[in-house]
Amino acid sequence: MISIRTFFSYLATFGLLLTLAMGSAYGETDQGGPDGGSASADIVTVAKQSGRYTTFLNLLEKAGMTDKLHADGPYTVFMPTDEAFSQLSQKDHDRLFNLPDESLKRFMNYQIVGGLVPTNEMSDTQHLQALYQQISITKKGDGIKVNDANIVEPDIKANNGIIHGIDKVIEPFFE
Repeated sequence: MISIRTFFSYLATFGLLLTLAMGSAYGETDQGGPDGGSASADIVTVAKQSGRYTTFLNLLEKAGMTDKLHADGPYTVFMPTDEAFSQLSQKDHDRLFNLPDESLKRFMNYQIVGGLVPTNEMSDTQHLQALYQQISITKKGDGIKVNDANIVEPDIKANNGIIHGIDKVIEPFFE
């Protein structure tokens, strides 16, 4: 027969191991972004720290929406990388940067989904309701597409959501 002290020692060890295992199973490790971005920072701060989303952040500021992604959330942001913006033709780039305020806000809201959508919860084919119109998710093999953009930097954690870096600029259908 084991002593009560030994029993509680085993119980505490088991509880600690169970807690660690559950945290890993639910993705609650604090790995942050690919450059070590901290999950203790908000989406805007994490994106700034990475240095790969400055164009998106400039448009977010131009649209007057920076506070939205500093807020509680949670949000999932399908954020085009700076390289994605550099692939736009000059005509498309100029059009995007000269959108009227309301159209720019709709464009930015098309990149944002209310709630957390990590890649491990995405199904093979699904539609997500962005803050403006629906976006399509297609999962094939190891790759995941958002409309026609590939997720190239998945599951970058922030304290108010997740960023998925994408390799193309996705645009809504403007009415």
